[in-house]
Amino acid sequence: MKTWKKWLKRIAATVCAAAMCAAMLPATAFAAEEAKITSFSLERVIEVPDEVPETAIEGVNYEPTPEIPENGQVTLLYKVTVNADAEAPFKVEFDGGSRIYTSEAAIADNTFVLLGDSGTVTQYYIKNFTAEDVEDTKLNATATVEGATASGMTGTLAEGVEASQTVSVAVVGESAEPEPEPEPRYTITGFT
Repeated sequence: MKTWKKWLKRIAATVCAAAMCAAMLPATAFAAEEAKITSFSLERVIEVPDEVPETAIEGVNYEPTPEIPENGQVTLLYKVTVNADAEAPFKVEFDGGSRIYTSEAAIADNTFVLLGDSGTVTQYYIKNFTAEDVEDTKLNATATVEGATASGMTGTLAEGVEASQTVSVAVVGESAEPEPEPEPRYTITGFT
């Protein structure tokens, strides 16, 4: 019984010593290293990209002004570009879209880490729209980037980097302004 009590006292002393050491160290001793996200952009893609597998972009509409079929939908492709320091972890949210491709990044739990030296990560997203999604004859897509923490590194937005981007695409369809009807033409016959 005495050895049991001695053993518990030693464990308690070790835990207390570790807690006191941690309390005396500055908070920065345990802080993750910081890496900057230097730019973030979102754009609509109107040409077939070489790097994305064809099966992932099947059915995408590349027309500059797409048309939504009656009782149907249109699929648009978007490109997100993130420039950052080496190993900068970040997350991208794309409202209502699905990621189909990511370049030059490791992915874990929807956190992306830039591989290698400072550089660029390119992501492609597809989003389906119906006539109900049309707002003032436009379709809107929004992407947001935020820093994350992974492997002892914390990604943060550099000063001046906007965390959210929205792209609006003019659309032809039921909710868009209708084409004006042509003026009627009359033919008069019977005059000689």
